[in-house]
Amino acid sequence: MGPNRKNRVFVDTSAFIAFALESEPSHEIAVDFFAKLLNGGVEIVTTDYVLDELITFLRCKRKSGVEIVLEFLVSAYSSGINVFAISEELFGEALGLMMKYEDQYFSCTDCVSFAVMKEMGIKDVLTLDKHFAIAGFNNLLVQN
Repeated sequence: MGPNRKNRVFVDTSAFIAFALESEPSHEIAVDFFAKLLNGGVEIVTTDYVLDELITFLRCKRKSGVEIVLEFLVSAYSSGINVFAISEELFGEALGLMMKYEDQYFSCTDCVSFAVMKEMGIKDVLTLDKHFAIAGFNNLLVQN
C-alpha cells in the first residue's frame, strides 16, 4: 500500500540544514519532525534542486568535507526520501510561478519546489522559509 497524496510532505533546504547541523537553532525541532514523519509512514518529498542547494551550502558556506556531505546524502536516500528530478516542463512552470509572484523575491529553487508541490498535490512543507506560506503552502515547521 503506497502513500496517498495526503501523506506527503515536502522538505525544503532550510529544514534539511536545521536537521543536519546541531548548531542550527531549529535543529531539535527539525529532528523531531523528521522522526515523526518517518515513523508515521509519511512520504518525504524533495527535489534534486533542493539537494543541490543543500550540498552547495554545506560545501561552500560551511566548508564541510566531502565525506560529511556524501554521508548525509546516503542517509537521506536510504531513509526513503523521494527525490524528484526536475524536467524541462516543470522548470518552465517554475519560471511561470516566478513571473506570477514578481513582487516577491522567490529563488528559482523555491519556484521549482512550488511547481513540484503543485504537481504532486502536496500542501504541507517543512521549511524555515516564509516564502512557502506566501505561495499558499502549509508550513509544519514554523507556525505563524
